[in-house]
Formats: sequence, C-alpha cells, structure tokens
Amino acid sequence: MSVGGAGGAPLLERVHAVHYLVPMPTVHRLGHCRIAIYPMDHNPPHFHVLGVDFQVLVEIGTWRVIGSHPRGRDIGEALAWARANEARLRAVWQEQNP
Repeated sequence: MSVGGAGGAPLLERVHAVHYLVPMPTVHRLGHCRIAIYPMDHNPPHFHVLGVDFQVLVEIGTWRVIGSHPRGRDIGEALAWARANEARLRAVWQEQNP
C-alpha cells in the first residue's frame, strides 16, 4: 500500500529517501565491511553491517541478523566485534536516536 502526498512520490518512498541522505556514522571498520548506525532510525536498536555488495541489520543485544546473510566470515567478524563492544553500540544508538 502506498500513501501519496503532495510531492507526487508515495510518502514512504520520500521518507526512505531522506533516511539515506542523512549521514550515517561509521562506528567501526572491519576487513571487508563496516559497522554503522543511522540517525533517526526505527526500533529495535540495531546497527548496519555494510559491505561492497551487501547490507544487513543486526539487533543490538540479541544479535539477531535481519536480512540476507553476507559471507560468513564478514558477519562473524562483525558479530564478534559487536558483542565485545555492546556498550559502545548502545551509546551511539542513544546519541543518534534520542
């Protein structure tokens, strides 16, 4: 279902486009990917694992991977770093998503 607006494009598409125009701070860089958190993002608290040809979301604390899985090595490395740095991820989430 698409909700229209005065701008012509469906409202959800316009919101999605604005979301990706906001700078996303990189929290940490790994070998073939980086960990980032979008400001003004939706709950539950999560971070993005971004690679050249993939992007997945990982819920902070449960470590549930949302989206298609990248190469096992990349997600394993990202999850290991995240588990060891949970407090930092939560602090960045709170700062970016008050």
